[in-house]
Amino acid sequence: MQASVRLLLATLVIALPVSAQMPTSDYPGSVDWPVAPRPANSIIVAASHTDSDEFKVPLGPYNSNVQDHFQKTVTATGAVDKVAFSGPPSTSTFAAFNRTRDQLVAAHYTAVYTCIGKGCGGYQFVMELAQPLIDATASPYSNLTIDTMAAVTEDVRYGVFQRGNEYLMVVAALAPGKYSGLLLIDVGGHMPAARPPAPAQ
Repeated sequence: MQASVRLLLATLVIALPVSAQMPTSDYPGSVDWPVAPRPANSIIVAASHTDSDEFKVPLGPYNSNVQDHFQKTVTATGAVDKVAFSGPPSTSTFAAFNRTRDQLVAAHYTAVYTCIGKGCGGYQFVMELAQPLIDATASPYSNLTIDTMAAVTEDVRYGVFQRGNEYLMVVAALAPGKYSGLLLIDVGGHMPAARPPAPAQ
Protein backbone atom coordinates (compact mmCIF):
# COMPACT_ATOMS: atom_id res chain seq x y z
CA MET A 1 0.00 0.00 0.00
CA GLN A 2 2.78 2.45 0.96
CA ALA A 3 4.55 1.81 -2.33
CA SER A 4 1.30 2.54 -4.20
CA VAL A 5 0.85 5.82 -2.30
CA ARG A 6 4.43 6.89 -3.06
CA LEU A 7 3.93 6.09 -6.75
CA LEU A 8 0.69 8.12 -6.82
CA LEU A 9 2.34 11.13 -5.16
CA ALA A 10 5.26 10.99 -7.60
CA THR A 11 2.83 10.88 -10.51
CA LEU A 12 0.94 13.91 -9.19
CA VAL A 13 4.13 15.96 -8.84
CA ILE A 14 5.22 15.15 -12.38
CA ALA A 15 1.77 16.02 -13.69
CA LEU A 16 1.70 19.47 -12.09
CA PRO A 17 1.34 22.21 -14.71
CA VAL A 18 4.42 24.28 -15.45
CA SER A 19 2.65 27.40 -14.15
CA ALA A 20 2.49 25.86 -10.65
CA GLN A 21 6.31 25.84 -10.54
CA MET A 22 6.78 29.35 -11.87
CA PRO A 23 8.62 32.05 -9.88
CA THR A 24 6.67 34.71 -8.01
CA SER A 25 9.46 37.26 -7.44
CA ASP A 26 11.55 39.44 -9.76
CA TYR A 27 14.40 37.98 -11.77
CA PRO A 28 17.62 38.30 -9.69
CA GLY A 29 19.56 41.46 -10.47
CA SER A 30 16.69 43.13 -12.35
CA VAL A 31 15.53 46.70 -11.71
CA ASP A 32 12.58 48.89 -12.64
CA TRP A 33 12.87 51.70 -15.17
CA PRO A 34 11.61 55.04 -13.80
CA VAL A 35 10.54 56.19 -17.28
CA ALA A 36 8.17 53.22 -17.69
CA PRO A 37 6.95 51.80 -14.36
CA ARG A 38 5.96 48.15 -14.35
CA PRO A 39 2.39 47.05 -15.11
CA ALA A 40 0.20 46.45 -12.05
CA ASN A 41 0.60 43.07 -10.32
CA SER A 42 3.48 42.00 -12.55
CA ILE A 43 6.96 40.63 -11.94
CA ILE A 44 10.19 41.00 -13.91
CA VAL A 45 10.92 37.65 -15.58
CA ALA A 46 13.99 38.58 -17.64
CA ALA A 47 16.48 41.43 -17.89
CA SER A 48 19.83 42.14 -19.50
CA HIS A 49 22.32 44.96 -19.99
CA THR A 50 25.05 45.51 -22.59
CA ASP A 51 27.34 48.50 -22.14
CA SER A 52 27.58 49.36 -25.84
CA ASP A 53 26.35 47.69 -29.02
CA GLU A 54 24.52 48.12 -32.33
CA PHE A 55 20.86 47.16 -32.51
CA LYS A 56 18.54 46.88 -35.51
CA VAL A 57 15.35 48.63 -34.39
CA PRO A 58 12.31 47.28 -36.31
CA LEU A 59 10.34 49.98 -38.14
CA GLY A 60 8.29 47.53 -40.19
CA PRO A 61 6.68 44.08 -39.95
CA TYR A 62 8.44 40.74 -39.67
CA ASN A 63 9.65 39.39 -43.01
CA SER A 64 11.67 36.18 -43.11
CA ASN A 65 12.78 36.92 -46.68
CA VAL A 66 14.98 39.90 -45.78
CA GLN A 67 18.35 39.81 -44.03
CA ASP A 68 17.31 41.44 -40.75
CA HIS A 69 13.92 39.62 -40.70
CA PHE A 70 12.10 42.95 -40.56
CA GLN A 71 10.79 44.89 -43.54
CA LYS A 72 12.53 48.06 -42.35
CA THR A 73 15.02 48.80 -39.58
CA VAL A 74 17.17 51.62 -38.28
CA THR A 75 20.52 50.97 -36.61
CA ALA A 76 20.81 52.45 -33.14
CA THR A 77 23.96 52.41 -31.01
CA GLY A 78 24.73 52.70 -27.32
CA ALA A 79 23.85 50.80 -24.17
CA VAL A 80 21.23 48.11 -24.76
CA ASP A 81 18.86 47.34 -21.90
CA LYS A 82 16.03 44.82 -21.95
CA VAL A 83 13.36 43.96 -19.39
CA ALA A 84 10.35 41.62 -19.66
CA PHE A 85 7.34 41.61 -17.36
CA SER A 86 4.77 38.90 -16.69
CA GLY A 87 1.35 40.07 -15.52
CA PRO A 88 -2.19 38.82 -14.96
CA PRO A 89 -3.95 37.04 -17.86
CA SER A 90 -6.71 39.66 -17.53
CA THR A 91 -4.39 42.47 -18.69
CA SER A 92 -5.06 43.07 -22.40
CA THR A 93 -2.36 44.09 -24.85
CA PHE A 94 -4.46 47.21 -25.49
CA ALA A 95 -4.23 48.24 -21.83
CA ALA A 96 -0.56 47.28 -21.33
CA PHE A 97 0.64 48.99 -24.49
CA ASN A 98 -1.41 52.18 -24.13
CA ARG A 99 -0.38 52.63 -20.51
CA THR A 100 3.30 52.38 -21.41
CA ARG A 101 2.86 54.62 -24.45
CA ASP A 102 1.24 57.32 -22.34
CA GLN A 103 4.09 57.14 -19.82
CA LEU A 104 6.70 57.53 -22.56
CA VAL A 105 4.89 60.42 -24.27
CA ALA A 106 4.70 62.16 -20.90
CA ALA A 107 8.49 61.70 -20.64
CA HIS A 108 8.93 63.46 -24.02
CA TYR A 109 9.40 60.40 -26.23
CA THR A 110 7.88 60.51 -29.71
CA ALA A 111 6.20 57.51 -31.34
CA VAL A 112 7.91 56.81 -34.67
CA TYR A 113 6.32 53.45 -35.53
CA THR A 114 3.45 51.30 -34.24
CA CYS A 115 1.73 48.12 -35.41
CA ILE A 116 -0.91 45.66 -34.22
CA GLY A 117 -1.35 41.89 -34.59
CA LYS A 118 -0.76 40.48 -38.05
CA GLY A 119 0.28 43.96 -39.17
CA CYS A 120 3.44 43.39 -37.11
CA GLY A 121 3.90 39.78 -38.15
CA GLY A 122 2.34 38.37 -34.98
CA TYR A 123 4.11 35.57 -33.12
CA GLN A 124 7.23 35.59 -35.31
CA PHE A 125 7.69 39.32 -34.79
CA VAL A 126 7.58 38.97 -31.01
CA MET A 127 9.89 35.97 -30.83
CA GLU A 128 12.47 37.58 -33.12
CA LEU A 129 12.84 40.32 -30.50
CA ALA A 130 12.32 38.19 -27.39
CA GLN A 131 14.39 35.09 -28.20
CA PRO A 132 17.86 36.57 -27.50
CA LEU A 133 16.66 37.65 -24.04
CA ILE A 134 15.05 34.24 -23.42
CA ASP A 135 18.30 32.51 -24.40
CA ALA A 136 20.23 34.65 -21.89
CA THR A 137 17.77 34.08 -19.04
CA ALA A 138 18.24 31.42 -16.40
CA SER A 139 15.58 28.77 -15.76
CA PRO A 140 12.82 28.75 -14.51
CA TYR A 141 12.43 32.42 -15.50
CA SER A 142 13.16 31.60 -19.13
CA ASN A 143 10.13 29.27 -19.17
CA LEU A 144 7.85 32.00 -17.86
CA THR A 145 9.27 34.49 -20.37
CA ILE A 146 8.37 32.10 -23.19
CA ASP A 147 4.93 31.59 -21.66
CA THR A 148 4.22 35.32 -21.52
CA MET A 149 5.64 36.40 -24.89
CA ALA A 150 4.36 33.54 -27.09
CA ALA A 151 1.46 35.38 -28.75
CA VAL A 152 0.25 32.37 -30.69
CA THR A 153 -3.05 34.05 -31.60
CA GLU A 154 -1.30 37.14 -32.98
CA ASP A 155 -2.43 39.34 -30.05
CA VAL A 156 0.52 41.72 -30.30
CA ARG A 157 1.04 45.48 -30.06
CA TYR A 158 4.39 47.11 -30.81
CA GLY A 159 5.76 50.61 -30.83
CA VAL A 160 9.06 52.43 -31.21
CA PHE A 161 9.56 55.62 -29.23
CA GLN A 162 12.44 58.02 -29.80
CA ARG A 163 14.00 60.74 -27.68
CA GLY A 164 17.10 62.25 -29.26
CA ASN A 165 19.37 59.36 -30.27
CA GLU A 166 17.61 56.94 -27.91
CA TYR A 167 15.13 54.31 -29.16
CA LEU A 168 12.77 52.48 -26.82
CA MET A 169 10.77 49.51 -28.14
CA VAL A 170 7.57 48.33 -26.46
CA VAL A 171 6.08 44.88 -27.16
CA ALA A 172 2.81 43.77 -25.53
CA ALA A 173 1.80 40.14 -26.10
CA LEU A 174 -0.92 37.79 -24.86
CA ALA A 175 -2.01 34.21 -25.55
CA PRO A 176 -5.30 32.71 -24.32
CA GLY A 177 -5.01 31.37 -20.77
CA LYS A 178 -1.43 32.64 -20.37
CA TYR A 179 0.16 35.45 -18.42
CA SER A 180 0.27 38.84 -20.13
CA GLY A 181 3.69 39.89 -21.39
CA LEU A 182 5.40 43.25 -21.82
CA LEU A 183 8.91 43.54 -23.28
CA LEU A 184 10.89 46.81 -23.23
CA ILE A 185 14.13 47.24 -25.19
CA ASP A 186 16.07 50.48 -24.87
CA VAL A 187 19.05 51.45 -27.02
CA GLY A 188 21.17 54.52 -26.37
CA GLY A 189 19.42 55.53 -23.16
CA HIS A 190 20.37 55.69 -19.53
CA MET A 191 18.18 53.03 -17.93
CA PRO A 192 19.26 51.45 -14.64
CA ALA A 193 21.67 48.68 -15.60
CA ALA A 194 20.37 45.18 -14.81
CA ARG A 195 23.06 42.79 -13.63
CA PRO A 196 21.38 39.39 -13.68
CA PRO A 197 23.33 36.23 -12.85
CA ALA A 198 24.83 34.20 -15.66
CA PRO A 199 22.51 31.51 -17.03
CA ALA A 200 22.92 28.03 -15.57
CA GLN A 201 25.16 25.73 -17.60
